[in-house]
Amino acid sequence: MQRRIKVLPRVVQKYFNAVIHCAKDDSGDKIPIPRSLSIEQDGTFLLNCKWISFTATQEFSTRYNRPGFVWDAVMNIEMCSSWITIPINVCDAYVDGVGIMKASLPGGIPIVRQRLSHELDEGELLRWVTEAVLFPLALLPSANANIDHEVSNNATLSWLPSGDGDENSAILELNYHGDTARVTFHFDSLTHLISSVKTKRSRAVGNNYEMTTWEGFFSRYEIHGGLKVPTVMEAGWRLGSDDHLEIYFRGSNRDYLYIT
Repeated sequence: MQRRIKVLPRVVQKYFNAVIHCAKDDSGDKIPIPRSLSIEQDGTFLLNCKWISFTATQEFSTRYNRPGFVWDAVMNIEMCSSWITIPINVCDAYVDGVGIMKASLPGGIPIVRQRLSHELDEGELLRWVTEAVLFPLALLPSANANIDHEVSNNATLSWLPSGDGDENSAILELNYHGDTARVTFHFDSLTHLISSVKTKRSRAVGNNYEMTTWEGFFSRYEIHGGLKVPTVMEAGWRLGSDDHLEIYFRGSNRDYLYIT
């Protein structure tokens, strides 16, 4: 594993060493890279200028050459001046290279379904890459990698220096099924853990998409599955001429279940 790490940008080396220094089971053997992860989550989501509470289960495929996830959430929408609360089922997913975003009323009555598009596919791939901080070994090239680049199952993964002179950041690029996720990761200078991510992502505006700066933030790291991973996540868009950051998602994770 150290041979795989030492060819990466220096700041990424420090990150993986911080994450996996405790990644051993009781016998002292290295924990294998998991095939999947399941978490429970609760939090709030900004919808129509109002914070809505939600609970969710999220399943991840945790190999970069088979990226995928299903976020199955229930949002409690208040109706009629808060007299009634209606649970709305929301599914956000990336399966076999296809993005899915839909919402339905109880009984499965559909109310929202984004049309299939390249923008949706690429946006969901970006979500997988940024949330891979929950299963960080997925972002480590395998032993068969050529330096920091590997081709496997129609996927390529590369870690690159940030290029702007910032020694606490690096760029990860994942190409999969014709879609590209290019994300800048920022690392805490003291802990070497990922503090935030930044990328350009298609944002749904009416029936169209606008390329917009998107950022994610991670905190409250704990050890789960022998790895240091965040338990609190936030996400937001940079909007307007003043580049104002609007946080729209706040989530807390629990019950991490890794399957190898």
